[in-house]
Amino acid sequence: QSRTCDEGQSSGSEELLKLSEPQEDGDDDDNNNNNNTVLNIPVSNQFDGLEEEQGDDPIPLRPIITPPPVLKPGESRKGKKVRVPPISVVGKSTRQLREFMGKIKIAQTEYNMKATKSGVQLLCSGDDSFRGAVHALRTANVEFHTYTPAAEQPMRVVLSGLPVYDLDELETELAGLGVHVSELKLFSRKVIGLEESALYLLHFPKGSMKLADLQKIKAVFNVMVRWRYYERKPSDVVQCHRCQRFGHGMRNCNLAAACVKCGEKHLSASCRLPNKVELARTDKNTTRSEIKCANCSGQHTANYRGCPTRKNYLAKLADKKAELRNAQPPALRPSRNTVQQNGNSGGNTVQQNGNSGGSPTAVTAATSYANVLSQGSSENTSDNLFTMSEFLSLAREVFARLKSCKSRQDQLEALVELTAKYIYSV
Repeated sequence: QSRTCDEGQSSGSEELLKLSEPQEDGDDDDNNNNNNTVLNIPVSNQFDGLEEEQGDDPIPLRPIITPPPVLKPGESRKGKKVRVPPISVVGKSTRQLREFMGKIKIAQTEYNMKATKSGVQLLCSGDDSFRGAVHALRTANVEFHTYTPAAEQPMRVVLSGLPVYDLDELETELAGLGVHVSELKLFSRKVIGLEESALYLLHFPKGSMKLADLQKIKAVFNVMVRWRYYERKPSDVVQCHRCQRFGHGMRNCNLAAACVKCGEKHLSASCRLPNKVELARTDKNTTRSEIKCANCSGQHTANYRGCPTRKNYLAKLADKKAELRNAQPPALRPSRNTVQQNGNSGGNTVQQNGNSGGSPTAVTAATSYANVLSQGSSENTSDNLFTMSEFLSLAREVFARLKSCKSRQDQLEALVELTAKYIYSV
Protein backbone atom coordinates (compact mmCIF):
# COMPACT_ATOMS: atom_id res chain seq x y z
CA GLN A 1 0.00 0.00 0.00
CA SER A 2 2.80 2.40 0.74
CA ARG A 3 4.26 1.69 -2.65
CA THR A 4 0.95 2.40 -4.28
CA CYS A 5 0.69 5.72 -2.41
CA ASP A 6 4.17 6.68 -3.49
CA GLU A 7 3.34 5.91 -7.05
CA GLY A 8 0.15 7.91 -6.80
CA GLN A 9 1.99 10.89 -5.38
CA SER A 10 4.65 10.73 -8.07
CA SER A 11 2.08 10.48 -10.82
CA GLY A 12 0.23 13.48 -9.41
CA SER A 13 3.39 15.56 -9.28
CA GLU A 14 4.20 14.60 -12.84
CA GLU A 15 0.79 15.85 -13.95
CA LEU A 16 1.44 19.18 -12.22
CA LEU A 17 4.77 19.47 -13.98
CA LYS A 18 3.15 18.79 -17.32
CA LEU A 19 0.93 21.81 -16.94
CA SER A 20 3.89 24.16 -16.85
CA GLU A 21 6.14 22.37 -19.38
CA PRO A 22 5.78 23.09 -23.13
CA GLN A 23 4.14 20.44 -25.37
CA GLU A 24 6.51 18.34 -27.47
CA ASP A 25 4.08 17.22 -30.21
CA GLY A 26 4.77 20.10 -32.61
CA ASP A 27 7.50 21.69 -34.71
CA ASP A 28 10.33 23.77 -33.35
CA ASP A 29 8.53 26.97 -34.27
CA ASP A 30 5.46 25.84 -32.46
CA ASN A 31 7.56 24.94 -29.48
CA ASN A 32 9.15 28.39 -29.47
CA ASN A 33 5.76 30.07 -29.66
CA ASN A 34 4.35 27.95 -26.88
CA ASN A 35 7.12 28.57 -24.35
CA ASN A 36 4.82 30.79 -22.30
CA THR A 37 1.67 28.79 -21.86
CA VAL A 38 -1.38 30.67 -20.62
CA LEU A 39 -4.04 28.74 -18.78
CA ASN A 40 -7.59 29.64 -19.74
CA ILE A 41 -9.53 29.53 -16.49
CA PRO A 42 -13.22 30.29 -16.90
CA VAL A 43 -14.40 33.20 -14.74
CA SER A 44 -17.75 34.92 -14.39
CA ASN A 45 -18.90 38.43 -13.41
CA GLN A 46 -22.09 38.62 -11.43
CA PHE A 47 -22.74 42.16 -12.71
CA ASP A 48 -22.63 41.26 -16.42
CA GLY A 49 -26.41 41.31 -16.58
CA LEU A 50 -26.59 45.02 -15.76
CA GLU A 51 -26.80 47.56 -18.57
CA GLU A 52 -23.97 50.09 -18.94
CA GLU A 53 -24.96 53.73 -18.64
CA GLN A 54 -23.64 55.84 -21.48
CA GLY A 55 -22.17 59.32 -21.02
CA ASP A 56 -21.46 59.15 -17.30
CA ASP A 57 -17.95 60.07 -16.23
CA PRO A 58 -16.38 58.16 -13.40
CA ILE A 59 -16.87 59.76 -10.00
CA PRO A 60 -13.65 61.60 -9.02
CA LEU A 61 -12.07 60.83 -5.71
CA ARG A 62 -12.48 63.64 -3.20
CA PRO A 63 -10.35 64.16 -0.11
CA ILE A 64 -12.04 63.60 3.21
CA ILE A 65 -12.29 66.97 4.94
CA THR A 66 -12.67 66.85 8.69
CA PRO A 67 -14.81 69.76 9.90
CA PRO A 68 -13.12 72.05 12.44
CA PRO A 69 -14.06 71.44 16.05
CA VAL A 70 -16.78 73.57 17.53
CA LEU A 71 -15.12 76.02 19.91
CA LYS A 72 -16.69 77.38 23.04
CA PRO A 73 -16.92 81.17 23.45
CA GLY A 74 -13.50 82.57 24.26
CA GLU A 75 -11.60 79.37 23.37
CA SER A 76 -8.79 79.29 20.81
CA ARG A 77 -7.86 76.54 18.36
CA LYS A 78 -5.15 75.33 20.73
CA GLY A 79 -7.69 74.79 23.49
CA LYS A 80 -6.42 77.65 25.62
CA LYS A 81 -8.71 80.34 26.96
CA VAL A 82 -8.29 83.64 25.14
CA ARG A 83 -8.26 86.49 27.63
CA VAL A 84 -9.09 89.95 26.36
CA PRO A 85 -8.99 93.22 28.30
CA PRO A 86 -12.17 94.84 29.63
CA ILE A 87 -13.86 97.76 27.89
CA SER A 88 -14.87 100.66 30.16
CA VAL A 89 -17.91 102.37 28.62
CA VAL A 90 -18.82 105.82 29.96
CA GLY A 91 -22.31 107.31 30.08
CA LYS A 92 -24.21 104.08 29.36
CA SER A 93 -26.34 101.87 31.57
CA THR A 94 -26.30 98.08 31.43
CA ARG A 95 -29.70 98.09 29.71
CA GLN A 96 -28.55 100.56 27.05
CA LEU A 97 -25.32 98.68 26.42
CA ARG A 98 -27.19 95.37 26.14
CA GLU A 99 -29.46 96.86 23.49
CA PHE A 100 -26.41 98.22 21.67
CA MET A 101 -24.71 94.79 21.67
CA GLY A 102 -27.88 93.25 20.28
CA LYS A 103 -27.94 95.73 17.40
CA ILE A 104 -24.39 94.86 16.36
CA LYS A 105 -25.26 91.13 16.37
CA ILE A 106 -23.03 90.03 19.25
CA ALA A 107 -24.60 87.08 21.08
CA GLN A 108 -25.45 87.44 24.74
CA THR A 109 -23.28 84.40 25.49
CA GLU A 110 -20.22 86.31 24.25
CA TYR A 111 -20.07 88.98 26.96
CA ASN A 112 -20.94 90.03 30.49
CA MET A 113 -21.31 93.47 32.06
CA LYS A 114 -20.42 95.03 35.38
CA ALA A 115 -21.85 98.34 36.60
CA THR A 116 -19.30 100.95 37.75
CA LYS A 117 -19.43 104.52 39.04
CA SER A 118 -18.73 106.04 35.63
CA GLY A 119 -20.66 103.59 33.47
CA VAL A 120 -20.37 99.92 32.54
CA GLN A 121 -17.42 97.57 32.26
CA LEU A 122 -17.89 95.28 29.26
CA LEU A 123 -16.24 91.86 29.64
CA CYS A 124 -16.04 90.01 26.33
CA SER A 125 -15.37 86.27 26.29
CA GLY A 126 -13.38 86.08 23.06
CA ASP A 127 -11.18 87.96 20.64
CA ASP A 128 -13.84 88.25 17.91
CA SER A 129 -16.47 89.73 20.20
CA PHE A 130 -13.87 92.11 21.71
CA ARG A 131 -12.79 93.45 18.33
CA GLY A 132 -16.36 93.70 17.10
CA ALA A 133 -17.44 95.64 20.18
CA VAL A 134 -14.48 98.05 20.01
CA HIS A 135 -15.07 98.74 16.32
CA ALA A 136 -18.81 99.30 16.82
CA LEU A 137 -18.32 101.57 19.84
CA ARG A 138 -15.75 103.66 18.01
CA THR A 139 -17.95 103.90 14.91
CA ALA A 140 -20.93 105.00 17.01
CA ASN A 141 -18.69 107.55 18.80
CA VAL A 142 -19.46 106.06 22.21
CA GLU A 143 -17.07 107.16 24.94
CA PHE A 144 -14.94 104.26 26.16
CA HIS A 145 -11.40 103.16 26.80
CA THR A 146 -9.73 99.77 26.82
CA TYR A 147 -6.28 98.22 26.59
CA THR A 148 -4.15 96.43 24.02
CA PRO A 149 -4.51 92.62 24.18
CA ALA A 150 -1.45 90.82 25.51
CA ALA A 151 -0.81 89.08 22.18
CA GLU A 152 -0.54 92.45 20.41
CA GLN A 153 1.57 94.31 22.93
CA PRO A 154 4.83 95.28 21.22
CA MET A 155 8.35 94.81 22.50
CA ARG A 156 9.66 98.24 23.50
CA VAL A 157 13.37 99.01 23.36
CA VAL A 158 15.23 102.21 24.25
CA LEU A 159 18.08 103.29 21.96
CA SER A 160 20.58 105.64 23.62
CA GLY A 161 23.86 107.29 22.65
CA LEU A 162 22.71 109.14 19.53
CA PRO A 163 22.20 112.88 19.11
CA VAL A 164 18.89 114.26 17.88
CA TYR A 165 18.13 112.97 14.37
CA ASP A 166 15.12 113.26 12.13
CA LEU A 167 12.93 110.21 12.78
CA ASP A 168 12.59 109.34 9.09
CA GLU A 169 16.35 109.52 8.65
CA LEU A 170 16.92 107.32 11.69
CA GLU A 171 14.33 104.79 10.57
CA THR A 172 16.02 104.52 7.16
CA GLU A 173 19.42 104.00 8.79
CA LEU A 174 18.03 101.29 11.07
CA ALA A 175 16.37 99.53 8.14
CA GLY A 176 19.76 99.43 6.40
CA LEU A 177 21.12 97.63 9.45
CA GLY A 178 18.30 95.08 9.34
CA VAL A 179 16.28 96.66 12.14
CA HIS A 180 12.67 97.16 11.08
CA VAL A 181 10.51 98.96 13.64
CA SER A 182 6.75 99.27 13.76
CA GLU A 183 6.94 102.61 15.57
CA LEU A 184 9.71 105.07 16.40
CA LYS A 185 9.47 107.94 18.89
CA LEU A 186 11.77 110.59 20.30
CA PHE A 187 11.60 109.62 23.96
CA SER A 188 13.60 112.40 25.59
CA ARG A 189 16.38 114.87 24.80
CA LYS A 190 19.13 116.37 26.91
CA VAL A 191 22.07 118.68 26.21
CA ILE A 192 25.34 116.88 26.93
CA GLY A 193 28.54 118.64 25.92
CA LEU A 194 28.48 120.23 22.48
CA GLU A 195 25.33 118.53 21.15
CA GLU A 196 21.91 117.46 22.27
CA SER A 197 21.64 113.79 23.18
CA ALA A 198 18.40 111.88 22.78
CA LEU A 199 16.68 108.67 23.80
CA TYR A 200 14.58 106.88 21.17
CA LEU A 201 11.75 104.47 21.90
CA LEU A 202 11.45 101.65 19.36
CA HIS A 203 8.43 99.36 19.02
CA PHE A 204 8.73 95.89 17.48
CA PRO A 205 5.95 93.37 16.80
CA LYS A 206 5.88 90.73 19.49
CA GLY A 207 8.37 87.95 18.73
CA SER A 208 9.89 89.65 15.67
CA MET A 209 13.12 90.81 17.31
CA LYS A 210 15.36 89.82 20.21
CA LEU A 211 17.30 92.21 22.39
CA ALA A 212 20.41 90.05 22.03
CA ASP A 213 20.32 90.57 18.24
CA LEU A 214 19.96 94.33 18.67
CA GLN A 215 22.87 94.46 21.08
CA LYS A 216 25.11 93.00 18.39
CA ILE A 217 24.74 96.32 16.54
CA LYS A 218 27.37 98.45 18.24
CA ALA A 219 27.06 101.65 16.19
CA VAL A 220 24.41 103.63 14.30
CA PHE A 221 25.54 106.53 12.10
CA ASN A 222 29.05 105.43 13.21
CA VAL A 223 28.12 106.45 16.76
CA MET A 224 28.40 103.94 19.59
CA VAL A 225 24.93 103.13 20.92
CA ARG A 226 23.29 101.06 23.66
CA TRP A 227 20.11 98.98 23.59
CA ARG A 228 17.93 98.09 26.58
CA TYR A 229 14.37 97.16 27.40
CA TYR A 230 12.02 99.99 28.23
CA GLU A 231 11.15 99.90 31.93
CA ARG A 232 8.70 102.23 33.60
CA LYS A 233 9.89 103.72 36.87
CA PRO A 234 7.83 103.03 40.00
CA SER A 235 7.06 106.76 40.23
CA ASP A 236 5.79 106.87 36.64
CA VAL A 237 2.15 106.41 35.78
CA VAL A 238 0.38 105.84 32.48
CA GLN A 239 -1.46 108.97 31.35
CA CYS A 240 -3.61 109.27 28.25
CA HIS A 241 -2.54 112.04 25.86
CA ARG A 242 -6.12 112.33 24.58
CA CYS A 243 -8.30 112.70 27.71
CA GLN A 244 -5.41 113.35 30.18
CA ARG A 245 -6.74 110.71 32.59
CA PHE A 246 -4.52 108.18 34.34
CA GLY A 247 -4.41 104.43 33.94
CA HIS A 248 -4.67 103.97 30.15
CA GLY A 249 -3.12 105.22 26.90
CA MET A 250 -4.50 107.19 23.99
CA ARG A 251 -4.19 104.31 21.51
CA ASN A 252 -7.30 102.60 22.91
CA CYS A 253 -9.13 105.70 24.17
CA ASN A 254 -12.31 107.16 22.69
CA LEU A 255 -13.19 109.46 25.59
CA ALA A 256 -13.77 113.18 25.14
CA ALA A 257 -10.54 114.98 24.29
CA ALA A 258 -8.93 117.37 26.79
CA CYS A 259 -5.99 119.71 26.25
CA VAL A 260 -2.89 119.14 28.36
CA LYS A 261 -2.23 122.92 28.54
CA CYS A 262 -5.53 124.77 28.84
CA GLY A 263 -7.82 121.90 29.87
CA GLU A 264 -10.40 122.71 27.19
CA LYS A 265 -12.28 120.06 25.20
CA HIS A 266 -9.91 119.80 22.25
CA LEU A 267 -6.77 117.89 21.33
CA SER A 268 -3.49 119.26 22.64
CA ALA A 269 -2.07 119.58 19.13
CA SER A 270 -4.77 122.09 18.16
CA CYS A 271 -4.29 124.36 21.20
CA ARG A 272 -3.49 128.01 20.51
CA LEU A 273 -1.09 128.21 23.46
CA PRO A 274 2.60 127.79 22.65
CA ASN A 275 4.32 124.51 23.35
CA LYS A 276 6.77 123.97 26.17
CA VAL A 277 9.89 125.00 24.24
CA GLU A 278 8.38 128.21 22.88
CA LEU A 279 6.86 129.01 26.27
CA ALA A 280 10.29 128.83 27.90
CA ARG A 281 11.69 131.36 25.42
CA THR A 282 8.90 133.90 25.99
CA ASP A 283 7.39 135.55 29.01
CA LYS A 284 5.70 132.80 31.02
CA ASN A 285 3.47 135.27 32.85
CA THR A 286 1.60 136.19 29.66
CA THR A 287 0.10 132.72 29.36
CA ARG A 288 0.30 131.53 32.97
CA SER A 289 -3.26 132.64 33.68
CA GLU A 290 -4.56 130.59 30.73
CA ILE A 291 -2.91 127.34 31.77
CA LYS A 292 -5.33 124.97 33.50
CA CYS A 293 -5.16 121.32 34.51
CA ALA A 294 -7.82 119.11 32.94
CA ASN A 295 -7.90 116.88 36.04
CA CYS A 296 -7.80 119.15 39.11
CA SER A 297 -8.42 122.58 37.48
CA GLY A 298 -5.16 123.84 39.00
CA GLN A 299 -2.93 126.43 37.37
CA HIS A 300 -0.53 123.93 35.82
CA THR A 301 -0.45 121.54 32.90
CA ALA A 302 -2.17 118.16 33.18
CA ASN A 303 1.15 116.29 33.00
CA TYR A 304 2.64 118.16 35.98
CA ARG A 305 4.19 115.63 38.37
CA GLY A 306 3.00 117.58 41.39
CA CYS A 307 -0.65 117.45 40.35
CA PRO A 308 -2.89 116.42 43.30
CA THR A 309 -4.89 114.08 41.06
CA ARG A 310 -1.72 112.30 40.02
CA LYS A 311 -0.57 111.96 43.63
CA ASN A 312 -3.95 110.55 44.67
CA TYR A 313 -3.83 108.02 41.85
CA LEU A 314 -0.34 106.89 42.88
CA ALA A 315 -1.49 106.60 46.50
CA LYS A 316 -4.40 104.36 45.47
CA LEU A 317 -2.04 102.14 43.48
CA ALA A 318 0.27 101.86 46.48
CA ASP A 319 -2.66 100.91 48.73
CA LYS A 320 -3.76 98.17 46.34
CA LYS A 321 -0.24 96.76 46.18
CA ALA A 322 -0.02 96.82 49.97
CA GLU A 323 -3.33 94.96 50.27
CA LEU A 324 -2.12 92.25 47.90
CA ARG A 325 1.20 92.02 49.72
CA ASN A 326 -0.36 91.77 53.16
CA ALA A 327 -3.22 89.50 52.17
CA GLN A 328 -3.23 86.44 54.41
CA PRO A 329 -3.97 82.99 52.97
CA PRO A 330 -7.27 81.38 54.04
CA ALA A 331 -7.13 79.29 57.21
CA LEU A 332 -6.79 75.57 56.58
CA ARG A 333 -9.15 73.26 58.34
CA PRO A 334 -7.51 70.45 60.35
CA SER A 335 -8.30 66.86 59.50
CA ARG A 336 -11.23 65.24 61.28
CA ASN A 337 -8.97 62.52 62.60
CA THR A 338 -6.40 65.02 63.89
CA VAL A 339 -7.19 65.99 67.48
CA GLN A 340 -4.65 67.60 69.75
CA GLN A 341 -4.48 65.57 72.96
CA ASN A 342 -1.53 67.11 74.79
CA GLY A 343 -3.55 69.88 76.47
CA ASN A 344 -1.63 72.82 74.98
CA SER A 345 -3.25 76.20 75.49
CA GLY A 346 -5.38 77.28 72.59
CA GLY A 347 -5.51 73.78 71.14
CA ASN A 348 -8.27 71.22 70.85
CA THR A 349 -8.34 69.73 74.36
CA VAL A 350 -9.64 66.19 74.74
CA GLN A 351 -10.60 65.04 78.22
CA GLN A 352 -10.06 61.33 78.74
CA ASN A 353 -12.00 59.18 81.21
CA GLY A 354 -10.27 57.74 84.16
CA ASN A 355 -10.47 54.21 82.76
CA SER A 356 -7.69 53.20 80.45
CA GLY A 357 -8.78 53.11 76.87
CA GLY A 358 -11.73 55.35 77.65
CA SER A 359 -13.28 57.48 74.95
CA PRO A 360 -12.99 61.27 74.98
CA THR A 361 -15.83 63.00 76.80
CA ALA A 362 -15.45 66.64 75.78
CA VAL A 363 -13.76 68.65 73.07
CA THR A 364 -13.17 72.38 73.16
CA ALA A 365 -13.74 74.72 70.23
CA ALA A 366 -12.04 73.77 66.97
CA THR A 367 -8.77 75.45 66.10
CA SER A 368 -7.76 76.40 62.57
CA TYR A 369 -4.37 75.65 61.07
CA ALA A 370 -3.46 79.33 61.20
CA ASN A 371 -4.19 79.45 64.93
CA VAL A 372 -2.00 76.42 65.54
CA LEU A 373 0.86 78.16 63.76
CA SER A 374 0.34 81.32 65.78
CA GLN A 375 0.72 79.46 69.10
CA GLY A 376 4.38 78.68 68.55
CA SER A 377 4.22 75.96 71.24
CA SER A 378 5.54 73.09 69.17
CA GLU A 379 8.78 71.48 70.18
CA ASN A 380 10.22 72.02 66.65
CA THR A 381 9.73 75.80 66.61
CA SER A 382 12.82 78.01 66.58
CA ASP A 383 13.59 81.68 66.28
CA ASN A 384 15.92 80.86 63.38
CA LEU A 385 13.10 79.51 61.19
CA PHE A 386 10.58 81.40 59.09
CA THR A 387 7.01 81.32 60.24
CA MET A 388 4.40 80.16 57.78
CA SER A 389 3.07 83.69 57.25
CA GLU A 390 6.61 85.00 56.59
CA PHE A 391 7.29 82.18 54.15
CA LEU A 392 4.07 82.79 52.22
CA SER A 393 4.77 86.52 52.11
CA LEU A 394 8.26 85.78 50.78
CA ALA A 395 6.89 83.46 48.11
CA ARG A 396 4.36 86.03 46.91
CA GLU A 397 7.00 88.75 46.71
CA VAL A 398 9.44 86.46 44.87
CA PHE A 399 6.86 85.59 42.20
CA ALA A 400 5.86 89.24 41.80
CA ARG A 401 9.46 90.41 41.41
CA LEU A 402 10.45 87.63 39.00
CA LYS A 403 7.41 88.26 36.84
CA SER A 404 8.42 91.89 36.29
CA CYS A 405 12.04 91.06 35.37
CA LYS A 406 13.22 91.39 31.78
CA SER A 407 16.44 89.36 31.89
CA ARG A 408 18.22 86.69 33.92
CA GLN A 409 20.45 89.34 35.46
CA ASP A 410 17.38 91.17 36.74
CA GLN A 411 16.06 87.92 38.23
CA LEU A 412 19.33 87.19 40.03
CA GLU A 413 19.50 90.73 41.40
CA ALA A 414 15.91 90.43 42.63
CA LEU A 415 16.68 87.16 44.42
CA VAL A 416 19.75 88.70 46.08
CA GLU A 417 17.74 91.70 47.27
CA LEU A 418 14.95 89.55 48.68
CA THR A 419 17.46 87.25 50.39
CA ALA A 420 19.12 90.21 52.09
CA LYS A 421 15.74 91.63 53.05
CA TYR A 422 14.39 88.53 54.78
CA ILE A 423 17.59 87.08 56.25
CA TYR A 424 19.51 90.16 57.31
CA SER A 425 16.43 92.41 57.76
CA VAL A 426 17.91 95.03 55.40
